[in-house]
Amino acid sequence: MSNPNQRQQYPPIDTAIFANSANLSKEMITDLYTITNQIDTNPQFARRLMELAQQGQRDQVIALVNSLPLTHRPDVTFTPGAVVIKILPANPSNNSAFLALTLIWKQSF
Repeated sequence: MSNPNQRQQYPPIDTAIFANSANLSKEMITDLYTITNQIDTNPQFARRLMELAQQGQRDQVIALVNSLPLTHRPDVTFTPGAVVIKILPANPSNNSAFLALTLIWKQSF
């Protein structure tokens, strides 16, 4: 029988993986900035991305995002009213962090 006053034991704190995750996230933020800046400053890119997403053209949406100078791997999903871009580490075996961004162009999606 366990003692309700006894706390669960956790391993000793080692911030190395946590710090690596933070550093990797900073790099991935740069990729998200590249994508959002392209959408913000290039109306043709933004229009094409929306059109392709609304038409359900997944491969073309991914190709359009991949045409940008990104360091890490984008994973793109979408609905007729929004696009969700997840940035994954360049090395598929590294799963210490990922970032996700949802960009909306329709009030209810």
